[in-house]
Amino acid sequence: MTDEQSRQADQVSRAIVEQMEVLVKVHGIDPALVLAATHGTVMTEMAVACGGDVAAEMARNAADRVEGLPPLAACELARMPAQGRA
Repeated sequence: MTDEQSRQADQVSRAIVEQMEVLVKVHGIDPALVLAATHGTVMTEMAVACGGDVAAEMARNAADRVEGLPPLAACELARMPAQGRA
């Protein structure tokens, strides 16, 4: 991927996240539903564009990178500033 392609991919990612936030915050749609619908749409579009085998391989590769990561809620305590003295 070239630097320009990387920049464009980042731009697309930001636009998708911004639209997902609008659906949740402005329209009141459940975040889990927004995520599920977005995932389904992206996977379908990948299969249409690249074929099902390629889309499945891309999904497996992505799963390998994220499997085992904790949810954000589990990280909140670690992100909090220290309080008091040890």
